[in-house]
Amino acid sequence: EQRAVVQFRLPVVPGINDDAENLDRVAGFLVGLGAPALRLVPYHRLYLGKYQALGFVPRLAAVEPPTAEALRRVGERLVSHGLAVEVDG
Repeated sequence: EQRAVVQFRLPVVPGINDDAENLDRVAGFLVGLGAPALRLVPYHRLYLGKYQALGFVPRLAAVEPPTAEALRRVGERLVSHGLAVEVDG
């Protein structure tokens, strides 16, 4: 039986999805699937100019990207569940 290789990625948006309860649930879901790893994708604000040029109101305009410390904390929480964690960027 041949299985597809799937890479799981989690955008990390401070104050939106980086709390302990959510991270524990994400980790539990992935461990339940047998996923060995997860790639963290830090939220960035590169989209803001395009949104504003198109006349859209960016709902997350006030959200700052996660700090290196915040990403470390998120990663450690996920590693504690047995996942290998990598960080983009």
